[in-house]
Amino acid sequence: MIDLTEFDEYFASTKIANGSDFDDVPDGTYQVVIDEICLDETKETGKPMLKWTLKILGPKFVGRLLWKNQVITRESIPYLKKDLLTCGLNLPRLSALADNLEYLWNLKLEVVKKTTTNKRDGKEYSNIFINKKITLKTSEDESPYSNDRLPF
Repeated sequence: MIDLTEFDEYFASTKIANGSDFDDVPDGTYQVVIDEICLDETKETGKPMLKWTLKILGPKFVGRLLWKNQVITRESIPYLKKDLLTCGLNLPRLSALADNLEYLWNLKLEVVKKTTTNKRDGKEYSNIFINKKITLKTSEDESPYSNDRLPF
């Protein structure tokens, strides 16, 4: 049995966590970085799936996560191919994806989160759409004195 009595006093005086930290990120356009990406299988059917974990860089909800799961089927391949090409990954064959996932890590993207209601079951589903690959400016990039602009 684990003894938690050392935390009793602190627990009694601690405020409840703010629920907004756990609310869904609202629909909108976000700048993100690919924090994790891997090939997996769906639990129910065992179909291959590409799982994306996207960390928000801005403009709001910095540090929060979005997830994009793409089940790979004949019907979904055109969308997967479009997303990979948008990220700059032009594969000769899909079987080369596993060997090229590291190219996608830390890639910065602009994405749109959109929630829709399924007409058949009434449930809400969120989708993440990749708009484009982006390059974020650093403070160095914004300096009026970058190397190519020095007066001497």
